[in-house]
Amino acid sequence: MKNERKGKLKGDSVDASDLGNYQRSRSDFEFEMKVLKKLTELGFTCHHAGTYSDPVTSKLRQFDIRAHRHWENRTLFLAVECKLIVPGNPLVVSRGPRRIAESFHEVLFHRPREREVNRILLMESDWKNYRIRNPKSVYVAKDLVGKRMDQVSHDGKGGFNSGDKEVFDKFSQATSSSCDLVWQAMSGPVESANIVVPVVVVPDDVLWCIDYEEDGSHSGAPHLVQNTEFFVSISWTVGSGTFSVRYWISHLEIVTYSGLSLIGEKFAKDDAMDPFDIIPAFSEGE
Repeated sequence: MKNERKGKLKGDSVDASDLGNYQRSRSDFEFEMKVLKKLTELGFTCHHAGTYSDPVTSKLRQFDIRAHRHWENRTLFLAVECKLIVPGNPLVVSRGPRRIAESFHEVLFHRPREREVNRILLMESDWKNYRIRNPKSVYVAKDLVGKRMDQVSHDGKGGFNSGDKEVFDKFSQATSSSCDLVWQAMSGPVESANIVVPVVVVPDDVLWCIDYEEDGSHSGAPHLVQNTEFFVSISWTVGSGTFSVRYWISHLEIVTYSGLSLIGEKFAKDDAMDPFDIIPAFSEGE
């Protein structure tokens, strides 16, 4: 029996050539490195492959990339997960018109301040979060928004297989990782307006959308896109007691490698992160 087992293992063994093919065609880590390089070129400061405690399960998990970028007094934080998908098993997002109640994003305003205690100078923070609604939100009502995602493949019998398990794991990791970024947004060294966004990045030419009208009828043919928004509406409570904030994340961004620059462009707009008269009011201590 032992000899049979050894023979079976030997027959199934993976050699250097196999690993080279795996590296070239199926390496998630290689794709992560490409995304990391791209984000750095786009002006983001990145942290790669760290660990965190999942806010739901309390289990130790690993994130792919966390990135942030400053524009004057604004900071965009990204919780990025990378999913290597091949064209033969594409990601299909089903979308419909966004409802008014789904048209929002939240901005967390942070201001550091000094306080003297027993002749010791302490650095503390004030923060407030504001909900930016339609039409100022980057997530505009009646625009198309994802509500379902599937990976689709042939079943070998003339039909199709579909499911969301693998990509949903990345979806879940991106939203869970964003909790730690809310804490970072509350504790920076300078006054700023902050947005935290979960992101799933996939290769080019694998992200398809099927669009629907409000009555459920199809709106055009399936088509390739570089990015799409997916409604999630999840919140994290960070801190405790009076030193806590509940921050709502309304959407997940799904983007291709070539579409990564679209994320920064979307949130760099003044209306997204610096809506009228909120920062002046906060700066006056309201």
